[in-house]
Amino acid sequence: MNAAASRALIALALATGALVGLWLLLDAQERCERGDLAVQWLDESIDLRRRRVADIDAYALDVNAVRKDLAMLEQQLPSQFTDEEIAAGLQALAGQHGLILERSQPGREQAGEFYARRALAFSLRGSLPALQAFLHDYAGIVPLQRLSHVRLAAAGDAYTAEVRTEYFRYVEDAGLPLPAP
Repeated sequence: MNAAASRALIALALATGALVGLWLLLDAQERCERGDLAVQWLDESIDLRRRRVADIDAYALDVNAVRKDLAMLEQQLPSQFTDEEIAAGLQALAGQHGLILERSQPGREQAGEFYARRALAFSLRGSLPALQAFLHDYAGIVPLQRLSHVRLAAAGDAYTAEVRTEYFRYVEDAGLPLPAP
């Protein structure tokens, strides 16, 4: 290899090294800038929290708003689950739509912080429009439940619907044990 080629190779290596170094330096600088922005955001958040805590009237308004929301939930959530009432309600609604309630299987109750939930699985048989109307009315009548699964299947000239839902109730005192299902 001649001297000119060696010098060119050395110059290329120096230029490449300089570019890689510059790239690493800019990457480190970008990380520092992002860190500075994160620290600034945290400082602003802490200052905002301090101002909110210092303003007793605003804090009291926030607490009252939360208390009103909790009171509303307490009124909406039932205090107990009764299998008989749920089964009777399902049977009545199914009958209104000309459906047959084939099976109703309540699940175990699970505790939350201020509410408990209980799963329920049931099966209906009837026409597709009747099933659709039932599910629409069921979702509207029982606002304290959540449909978690609906599976429709053709069964001859009718349809069956496998439905899983969850009911919610208010737990008055978190220290009391939940009633057995």
